[in-house]
Amino acid sequence: KDTSLLLRQYLQYMPSQYCGTAQSLFTSHTGGRFTRPGITHVIKKYCCQAFGSEGIGFPVTPHILRHSKG
Repeated sequence: KDTSLLLRQYLQYMPSQYCGTAQSLFTSHTGGRFTRPGITHVIKKYCCQAFGSEGIGFPVTPHILRHSKG
């Protein structure tokens, strides 16, 4: 339910040409679809900013995040 609410709020700020189409919900800095390596790059970048180069003791990947929602 929480995720659904957040997505509805996000869609309110999307340009109208994207709403109700097959366009990507989240896009890269180039405006294209995120790739798996692209998402991994963003996650690693923000993990380094948050936890330093030592990290948190295990790799944070899209797969880990997908299974961490409680």
